[in-house]
Amino acid sequence: MSSSEGSDEGPGTTPAHPWRSLGRINRQTFNPGDQILLKAGDRFAGQLQLRSSGSPGRPLIVSRYGEGAKPIIDGAAGAGGAFSAAVLVRNQHDIEIRGLEITNAIDDLRPGEADETAAGILFVNDGGGVLERIFLTDLSIHDVFAKAIVHGTEDEFNRVTVSGIRFVTTANQTIAAPSFFRDVRIVDNRIAHTGRFGVQIGNAGPRGSGNSDAHSRNPESGFNRDIVIADNIFFELGGSAVQLAGARNALIENNDFNFCGSSVRPDRMVGRGSGAWVVNSRDIVAQRNRSRHVRGYKDSYGMHVDFGNLNVLYQYNYSEDSEGGFVEILGNNRNVIWRYNISVNDGLREKDGNTLWLSSWSPKRTPSTGVFIYNNTVFVRPGLYPDLSFTVSHASVWNNIFAVSHDAMIGEQMKLDLRDGPLDVRNNLFFGPVNAAFAAMGTGNRKGNPQFLTPGMTAPLGYRLAGSSAAIGAGAPVPAPSFPAAGKGVFAKVSADAQTDFFGNALRQDSAPNIGAYGGGGE
Repeated sequence: MSSSEGSDEGPGTTPAHPWRSLGRINRQTFNPGDQILLKAGDRFAGQLQLRSSGSPGRPLIVSRYGEGAKPIIDGAAGAGGAFSAAVLVRNQHDIEIRGLEITNAIDDLRPGEADETAAGILFVNDGGGVLERIFLTDLSIHDVFAKAIVHGTEDEFNRVTVSGIRFVTTANQTIAAPSFFRDVRIVDNRIAHTGRFGVQIGNAGPRGSGNSDAHSRNPESGFNRDIVIADNIFFELGGSAVQLAGARNALIENNDFNFCGSSVRPDRMVGRGSGAWVVNSRDIVAQRNRSRHVRGYKDSYGMHVDFGNLNVLYQYNYSEDSEGGFVEILGNNRNVIWRYNISVNDGLREKDGNTLWLSSWSPKRTPSTGVFIYNNTVFVRPGLYPDLSFTVSHASVWNNIFAVSHDAMIGEQMKLDLRDGPLDVRNNLFFGPVNAAFAAMGTGNRKGNPQFLTPGMTAPLGYRLAGSSAAIGAGAPVPAPSFPAAGKGVFAKVSADAQTDFFGNALRQDSAPNIGAYGGGGE
């Protein structure tokens, strides 16, 4: 296709005789293995609709040809008003989209389009059954805005679903015949300036949390499955970079979350959102991600665990300068593992800014159980006073470094509401002003200088330890919590037990572990 040289009357099968418009593509039926190629440097107005599927090993491919800049699809530039999605795929499978630039800044909508949503790419499964093998890579998606953003109630906030990439599985399904996406790969893309999400994947179908009647009758109902979101760069999003609702077996790995919750366009952006978060999901791993400069009046942590999840593992992540804080875990979760992460200067917000926040917030206000926060490193600069808040059942805080500068404090206020079990605070290292009641909890806690190589540095390397650190060899062996999906499927390279520290050092098995996210012998 070429908007500069093509003709919709031609064959459209060679660079010498390309089609011209997206409308011509939208009318065409394609076969597995076909390629839809857009000319580099050209701009295409309107919506691209894919009405055909590939097959296993023979995907339908949408990409580019020729030399030059990525071809652009602009969903808001078509005659007759903007489309709510620049690329729309409904009930199709075995598709690859790569090497394109996509934008959709809506001002005037076409008749019948919703005014609170917009998408760069939208995949819809509304009763299509199991839709598999969808790969999105090397895309530049930016300036995706709805016609109107209403700043008001929580319901108004939740109605905003503006996303760079969005997958929607509707409730048009049953437990006996579920619909879901499976084997979705979103890799090596750049998404910037959206009204809310970078990537949002949701399933509204019936599901259970692992032991419900719905789940026992069909364990695949209600979950999009086998999802990899990796090596992407997100920049200045109005909300969160990644949000998963109703996901199972999802890996969020090696992404950069920069300036989530941005308000650089207050008329277009919601101005609130953590780097990544999951809700009503199971078997989730987020690792080796970097979150910086999150902002927002609620949530807005480097990453957080929302409610209703089972088996969530966050490890080897770096969080810096998040307005909300470091750890946010809401209610009705089971088995949440937060280990070998580094937090630098998180918890800026005077109200509800926290180093650790474990809440019962969920539809039935049920506290979470089986929360394991261990071998993390936390540093707080002068002028920050993040709080501590625990409403939880059965939580453990082990082997963490809490290092606080002068004129700062962790736990200036502390809330403690233990429901059915203990808060096990054990073998942590405290340096600087930390809430005295928290520091006195449990056993094996101590005070001492962790001797970071470069305390205050806004990069992980500064939080390696000198050989004389009080944290080296001072930890207690951790009874490793279970992560049943480790070593399987998308988690083939994820181990149930931590084998390395944040920096890739092999953890010693023949001696006491270190406290904090650094497990080496000293630098």
